[in-house]
Amino acid sequence: MKTAKLLSFVVALTLLSCDRSNSQDDIVTAAIREGTQFCSTVRIPDKWSANPDPAGAKGLYSKTPADSAFLFSLQNPNLGRRQATVEKYWVDLERRGQIHAATDKDWDSATEIPPLVGSYSELQWDAPEPQGLVTRDPRSVSFRGVKFVKSESIWAGAGLAPGDKYVLLQSFDGFWADGKAANSGSYSIEVYDTPGGRRVALIQGRWQGWSPMGVFGGVTWISGRDLVFLYGSEARNLIVCRF
Repeated sequence: MKTAKLLSFVVALTLLSCDRSNSQDDIVTAAIREGTQFCSTVRIPDKWSANPDPAGAKGLYSKTPADSAFLFSLQNPNLGRRQATVEKYWVDLERRGQIHAATDKDWDSATEIPPLVGSYSELQWDAPEPQGLVTRDPRSVSFRGVKFVKSESIWAGAGLAPGDKYVLLQSFDGFWADGKAANSGSYSIEVYDTPGGRRVALIQGRWQGWSPMGVFGGVTWISGRDLVFLYGSEARNLIVCRF
């Protein structure tokens, strides 16, 4: 599992502390452990008309005229790229957790938000990536002289927000061996500010029944200060963070 390849999982969180909003059989659960002043949960009110792929639902994001919200829908798995389902929503970034329906006109006139990243090449790892069966990866990563250490045993990846103000760390427990991983375990998503190395958000949960890498595919920077995490078997849970 090469670090460069992991960036694809990185590329790509309203004040309801630790609100899980998950069904009992969800393949991914999540809770905000730190950073409730920045992050909140958002629940999509209705089921999607097109059944999402539980192991890889793709969120679609667009800008709104104001900087205080974004538009959100799901990629229709039966159609081509950027073909949204019938349901589309406004998600408020300032009035915590508020969501309401958007119209097709809103969606069609909006500007797509593509996957965003920062200066990934400036991240420095302190050791080579371990090979073979990995149950513990002790490496740390540094950015401009500040060292960052993950919470779980194995790295899934590290990345930077656009503008490089925040570092995103992703890690999981279990094992990794030549592209194969444990099919259940715990994971962590952490955000640090880069100037001081202070952790500003920690999201933790569990996955079951599939690869942990599918969890991190739902994490997306939509601006230099806004992070969205889409998760759950029904793809109806979001954690939205504005830093």
